[in-house]
Amino acid sequence: MLDPSREAVAFEPQEIMELEEIVTDQDEKAAYLFLKERVYKRIASAQAMRLEHERLGRRTPREEKGD
Repeated sequence: MLDPSREAVAFEPQEIMELEEIVTDQDEKAAYLFLKERVYKRIASAQAMRLEHERLGRRTPREEKGD
């Protein structure tokens, strides 16, 4: 389960074009897959990395920036 904290997700230009196509076509299946594969997995990965850094007593890049 994801931590309900604020997260930012960056997209490559190709992904933005893909998202635009999904919205334009109103493609529900593609929208679900995009959310699952491009958004959910990135958030889960970032949170897992932060937890691993905490476990090892390391500062995360976010902490180093002062966020």
